[in-house]
Amino acid sequence: MIRIGTGDLAIESDVGVLRSALALSCATGVRFRWEGFRRKRKSTSGFQPADSEGVRLFAQLSDARCDGGDPGEDALEFEPGEVASGEHRFELSSGGTMCPLLRCAALPLVLGASKTRAASALCLSGSTHAPGGDTFEVTSTTFGFFLRKLGIDASLELAFAGFAPRGGGEVVVRVEPKDVSSMQALELVKLDPLESIQILSGGASLPAHVQQRQAARARSGVQISGLEPSVQLLKLRARSAGSVVAVTGLFGEVPITFASVSERGKSAEFVGEQAAASFRRFSNQSAAVPELLVESLLPFLAFTAGESRLTTPRLPVTVQAQARLIRAFTHREVVIEGKAGQPATIRVGA
Repeated sequence: MIRIGTGDLAIESDVGVLRSALALSCATGVRFRWEGFRRKRKSTSGFQPADSEGVRLFAQLSDARCDGGDPGEDALEFEPGEVASGEHRFELSSGGTMCPLLRCAALPLVLGASKTRAASALCLSGSTHAPGGDTFEVTSTTFGFFLRKLGIDASLELAFAGFAPRGGGEVVVRVEPKDVSSMQALELVKLDPLESIQILSGGASLPAHVQQRQAARARSGVQISGLEPSVQLLKLRARSAGSVVAVTGLFGEVPITFASVSERGKSAEFVGEQAAASFRRFSNQSAAVPELLVESLLPFLAFTAGESRLTTPRLPVTVQAQARLIRAFTHREVVIEGKAGQPATIRVGA
């Protein structure tokens, strides 16, 4: 059993790091115990509702035995069982975006179900679009491409959009099982030249001019690239009102998406400019993987044949802790060249 929170693994208590531990545990079959989760934080000590939801999802996927991990508690013992292929459904009640959890849950679905050689599907309900830019479009387009480069057959479908905090969205991810030995290493170290730009402006239960205005602002915001973007206006199926702008650039063969979601008190023009500004910043540097997706991608790289390398323009603060978890669960070395908040190169060893 791996002990986290004490001794050599006294790492930061963070929801992203917790998701990584759960995914790695389910994928490897190794149990762990986490002591003192957020014990030092006065305002948010112990497991929060979003943390506990993640625990319950991974426990359901792997038929795990759990002790602790409920809201307010600060300890969890997690012993995964066998990840079953087939259909899984889970509903999230917390207001944050479901996308980071969805990306992590794909790992045990891919590897755990390889024993039965049968496809798996996870239907996750909750918020598909929330402030911060981590939306379904980012996950389906860019992260979906990374999965395919790894050799993973995966598809993502947006059945309903769900705008935070009301949620009500529904995403279905379908994956084919994959043997560890057949997962391909990734080399994502240099951003290729920008070849094209596509803008998607989607809305639900809002006047059509909202989509048009945010698309127009995003279009003018990315035209400095010298490329004329294509624009798609999309009416989203949703149970709550909201809008999203997603700007996707094709850098060589790699589609990179940045998105922005409507918020109360922010104009359609502001939403369009947010997405365009994020895209411009990324386009004006040379690293290959957006910061937003590094944490979700690293656990997959721990199971590839050979060494994987990636670069990112801004190293997430949680990656050092995540690297220590990967070493503990998989015995693969993770080397990080760079400091948190700065450009970095990450190697996941052979």
